[in-house]
Amino acid sequence: MVTVRSEAFALFQSASIQPAVDFSQLEIVLIITNFQPVDISPLIRNKQFPEVNKMRNIIGIILFGILAILQSTIVSRMLLLQGTADLILLFIVAWLYRTALKHPGNGV
Repeated sequence: MVTVRSEAFALFQSASIQPAVDFSQLEIVLIITNFQPVDISPLIRNKQFPEVNKMRNIIGIILFGILAILQSTIVSRMLLLQGTADLILLFIVAWLYRTALKHPGNGV
């Protein structure tokens, strides 16, 4: 901002800004005309019951550790269609899918 003009009882304030881009070198401009905000409240942690979120994270970390141990010791030695199963990847996908089912319509 170059200058700011504010009056104590004015309905609007004004400011002069200096752009950080050289407009003579600008090639592409994106203009959004019909922005519709998205409800992100399901993505925000549950503030009423923080212990539930904490317990969920603890269970997830424990399961992740158990699966990592199983992956490195047992599953990596079992052949499945000339390859091995990836328990860590399956766990992460299932965890994300569980969240998507809990809050449908938000996408993952």
